[in-house]
Amino acid sequence: MSGNEMPLRRGTVGTLALLVAVVSLSLSGCQLPFGPQLTVSGIVYGEQVAARQAGKSEPIPLRATITCNGASVSSSGDGAFSLSISQSSKYTCTATAPNYSTVTAQFSSKGGSFTLTFGPKRASACTSSASTASAMTCSVLPPVTATLRGTVVDAATDKAMPDELVKCWNTALDGVPGDDTTRITAVTDHLGQYVFHDLPVNPYGCVAGTDQTLQTTTLEPGQITSLDIPVCASDCPHFTYHLGTVVHRLTAYLIFWLPDGYAFEPSGSSSNGRFQHLIEQYFQDVGGTPFYNILSQYYDDVGGPVRNVVTLGGSYVDTTSYPAAGTTRDPLLDSDITGEIDHVISLKQGAWHVDPDHIYFIFTGYNVQECAGSSASDGCTFSHHRETDFCAYHSYSASKVIYAYLPVVDGCLDLPTAQSPNHDPIADAVISTVSHEQFEAVSDPAMDGWYDSTTNEGELADKCLRVYGTISDDGGNVTLANNHRYIVQEEWSLRDQGCALSLASTPGGA
Repeated sequence: MSGNEMPLRRGTVGTLALLVAVVSLSLSGCQLPFGPQLTVSGIVYGEQVAARQAGKSEPIPLRATITCNGASVSSSGDGAFSLSISQSSKYTCTATAPNYSTVTAQFSSKGGSFTLTFGPKRASACTSSASTASAMTCSVLPPVTATLRGTVVDAATDKAMPDELVKCWNTALDGVPGDDTTRITAVTDHLGQYVFHDLPVNPYGCVAGTDQTLQTTTLEPGQITSLDIPVCASDCPHFTYHLGTVVHRLTAYLIFWLPDGYAFEPSGSSSNGRFQHLIEQYFQDVGGTPFYNILSQYYDDVGGPVRNVVTLGGSYVDTTSYPAAGTTRDPLLDSDITGEIDHVISLKQGAWHVDPDHIYFIFTGYNVQECAGSSASDGCTFSHHRETDFCAYHSYSASKVIYAYLPVVDGCLDLPTAQSPNHDPIADAVISTVSHEQFEAVSDPAMDGWYDSTTNEGELADKCLRVYGTISDDGGNVTLANNHRYIVQEEWSLRDQGCALSLASTPGGA
């Protein structure tokens, strides 16, 4: 060894090797990323299962696992997530959660960050190929699908019934894309059994064979739900469905046709505002109640049951003169009523719609007389012919408008009690008549829906005419929304095979 050489210390080579190994192990264990990164962040929503079972779509932030190109992270309690992944030409991200269906997103991005939101609404696709995109919204996570099965039996003998057609409808109140008003069918096997797979978690209404009594149920995510259907095979009720339509989600338009000098009540023009207010209030109060739920037993082949939903779409006061005197010698005719409706529709310039879920209710002044035909011969608000004279009616015009005419005339304004729940006997009496025509127009809008063979009195409200049940001291017999009281006639309940003021709430209002 020369004088300039440093002595080699023992262990130097081994220490360096160990240091290199430790650094290598450390890098491997931490899996430190290399290269450009993309940060994906957003919020995950899922449809609340209980709300979906009640027929509504209510998104809530969801604890979920989000996986993007192999990297995963869990969202927090408010549904928020964020993760970093190596940049790529394409990205695939999925959101999964227990009891929920997986939603997959595919996109391209050249940026350093990307906002990816799952919900809060339903969406049919979640794909983007635009490399300049920096954000995308995908579908809310729906509950995982379920199975519905059961047995069709003779209601009298409990004997299983093979080869029976089973029809079921989703009875959801909300218009959920992809599964709203969906009808499904099956035929029972030799044991009388039927089964439907992969159904969205919604309330359902089902009928079987020739029996028209709706049976209802809800589904559990990923589970099998049983619904046995008893059917009437002989001596069945005569109040039946005639293959026409019903109004599934009612939107009501109100026309108060009141020229100058006329009033809705004999007290004069001072009563007009209160009369109009109470009529509007009824339409705002009736939907979603046990009273209107009676209608959810009625259905058609296309859209299923009537939903327990009523919307006041608008009201309009028209002071245009009547085309006739409105007397018994010169009454209004039905053509005048339909002409007035068409006139108001034209004034609204497309804001008021004509379709199977909209009904027009038109009111005329106090003791303004009308005849439902084309002449003043019979079928009038005043006495000509006992079988055809009326206090109100509903119909379906040549322009496909579903409407109800509500005159305010003596002889049709009697209450079954000395008290008036809204301290306005005339308005309360008219509201009871309104409910009568409303129920009939919803269940039989085009005169091919639900009725029996009784001449002129075959619709569901006719079967309970002047039947009020128990009336309280305030003069009312039913409490609707906002704790408002009314006096209304009872309506025909298929489940009870009798008149009723309410039907216990069932899923989806069915």
